[in-house]
Amino acid sequence: MQKILIVEDDIDIQDILKNHLIDAGYEVAVASDGVSGIAMFDDTIDLVLLDIMLPKIDGYGVCEVIRKRSQVPIIMLTALSDEENQLRGFEQQIDDYIPKPFSPKILLCKIAAILRRRTAENQNQSLLTYKELSMDVDGFHVYQGGNEVVLTSKEFALLRLMLENQGKVFTRQMLLDRLWADDLEVEDRIVDSHIKNIRKKLNADYIKQLEGWDIELIRKIKTSLTAKLFLATTVLLILVCLLSVFSMARYIPQTYSNRLSAELQRQANDLVPVLEKAGSLEECYSLVQQFTAQTKSTAYIEDSYGDILYSSDKLTITTDKDSIATIQENPDSAIIASDELLTEAGYVFTLLGSDYTLYVQSDTVSVNQAIEAIWQTVPLVILGIFFMSILFSVIYSRYITKPIIELSSTSQKMARLKFEPHGNSNRSDEIGILSDSLNTLSDNLQHTLAELKKSNSELEAEISKERELEKKQQEFFSAASHELKTPLTILKGHLMGMLNKVKGYENQEAYMERSLAVVEKMETLVKELLYVSKTDGKQRTEYKTIDFAELLRVQIADVTDLLSEKEISLSVNIPDKILCDADPAQMERAIQNVLVNAIRYSPNGEAIYISLSNDKNTVSCKVENTGVHIPEE
Repeated sequence: MQKILIVEDDIDIQDILKNHLIDAGYEVAVASDGVSGIAMFDDTIDLVLLDIMLPKIDGYGVCEVIRKRSQVPIIMLTALSDEENQLRGFEQQIDDYIPKPFSPKILLCKIAAILRRRTAENQNQSLLTYKELSMDVDGFHVYQGGNEVVLTSKEFALLRLMLENQGKVFTRQMLLDRLWADDLEVEDRIVDSHIKNIRKKLNADYIKQLEGWDIELIRKIKTSLTAKLFLATTVLLILVCLLSVFSMARYIPQTYSNRLSAELQRQANDLVPVLEKAGSLEECYSLVQQFTAQTKSTAYIEDSYGDILYSSDKLTITTDKDSIATIQENPDSAIIASDELLTEAGYVFTLLGSDYTLYVQSDTVSVNQAIEAIWQTVPLVILGIFFMSILFSVIYSRYITKPIIELSSTSQKMARLKFEPHGNSNRSDEIGILSDSLNTLSDNLQHTLAELKKSNSELEAEISKERELEKKQQEFFSAASHELKTPLTILKGHLMGMLNKVKGYENQEAYMERSLAVVEKMETLVKELLYVSKTDGKQRTEYKTIDFAELLRVQIADVTDLLSEKEISLSVNIPDKILCDADPAQMERAIQNVLVNAIRYSPNGEAIYISLSNDKNTVSCKVENTGVHIPEE
């Protein structure tokens, strides 16, 4: 049975909620104030119905305490239906806000819906899966392909953490902090041991383990422009150089062979006319022998029947008969290239009325040696290319990124409102222009911020003055209000006493005079209130040169009657004349208030002392009485 906690101070509403919830099949607990509601909340509570206007602690305070302990559903039931209170409730993660009066049926439907969603969420959270692996969190069971796998509590907790955070990378320290926080002495390799055991029991590597340097390298490449540029430059240089080396190794021998064949062809073309002028075959053989010795080639002569009459090489030379036939049909020279880079050329000449064919073949020993030498040096060249690429990439990446890093550091300092030192760049390219622009921006921002600080200081000073003035006005109004309450109480008491003919009020004339005095006092306070209300702290002070001594004498004369009434003697020490700059109206009001207060709060028959002096451009006026004094503070 699901349990609902009602926190409501109204007894009638408690009964309404309790009766409807019990009838719907819920268990109910009731609290009449915020403190009791917090005390009654525990893990058995499935939902909270919460009022806002509660004794001791209001609903917002109760909600805050509960949310620190649990994510249990909370519905606020309150008479406060304004938008501000609703938003405040939802900011504290409540599930629903229902203003009073509410429909019990609608409330029950909302409660059922919230609890139904909550149950479904809890069920889904209790089952974790990955490929063939499934974990029943509540039942403490792990299954792989339908077969249960027995794990220790730590192994279960470790595997659960991994399943709940699939794809997330954890360091050993993070796992130690999460799972072994209570163990004071524990080796960091205990994590590896538990992972090894889990892998062994599951017979599968569901947990991928990354070494620290791998993670650090990946992070370095992702976060460092220098690393990215170095890596890209190195790969590009190596690819370009390797492509060049393999291209040269592939095409240089072919080029050399073609050049050798062309030269041999030219020399053989020059030999044919000489052979046709020979007097005999023996002379042709001698000429051919000289030719092969000079050109380091091999040659042989065939008659028209294909028989070899002469060969400069003892080796047997095999030729393609179809190619030879083609050569013989074409009086011009031709070249036949084999896979071994052998070059063969045939030339037809006529001697003593008979046709013969001279075949010339280049010596490929030097070509083969060159090819072999090239391929032997390729590994060394590749190694040299690799190291040279790394060296060049380091220098190039640092050259490119160093000013960018400095600019980045400068911009970060600017973001923290630190404008010194500036970035230094002696370059005239785009990076140099960017550095100069950033330095100019830094100077301008610094200057602008200095002006803003100055303006803010002035504004804060003005605001402080306004606040101080407002505070003084509030204090004055508060004091005036207090001063008005006392005479009003006295006046009301006197009048009611006289109207109700209370004993002691027989001498109505005397009390009427006293009441009149109270009214006059109230009149003075009202005038002060009106004056402050009119000025609103914005009245301009108009300074004029006045005779302070004369002004003081005039104000003393105005309070003569008040002095006589209380039989107060006055001792005065005032010079004939003291000139100063002041606002006459405000100064008059200030002197009047001081004198009246001194007389009012002095006992009957006492004395008041007034003195006026001028010392170093400062006018000092002292009013002393023997009664109640104004505190120096």
